Amino acid sequence: MLTISAVKADIGSIGGHTCPSARMVEVVTAALRDAVKQRLLCDFAVNYTGDDLCLLMTHRHGSGNAEVHNLAWDVFKRCTEIARGEGLYAAG
Repeated sequence: MLTISAVKADIGSIGGHTCPSARMVEVVTAALRDAVKQRLLCDFAVNYTGDDLCLLMTHRHGSGNAEVHNLAWDVFKRCTEIARGEGLYAAG
């Protein structure tokens, strides 16, 4: 069974509600790539609309899996710290 999990958060952006910083997207992509290597995820896509960063993840652990959701939460916390460090709009 393949599960699709889409998790989003408003964690800060460049110049108003435009987009997350390149560093934030790099960190998210690296973390999800590692999760694929560790077989937690099958695949992923990183998307955003304005300052809403969305993680689209496929996996075989069922809906509501704590490990998948904790991965997303941890990534969002790391990106919030990046946003604050970069002085981005509405960080966190």
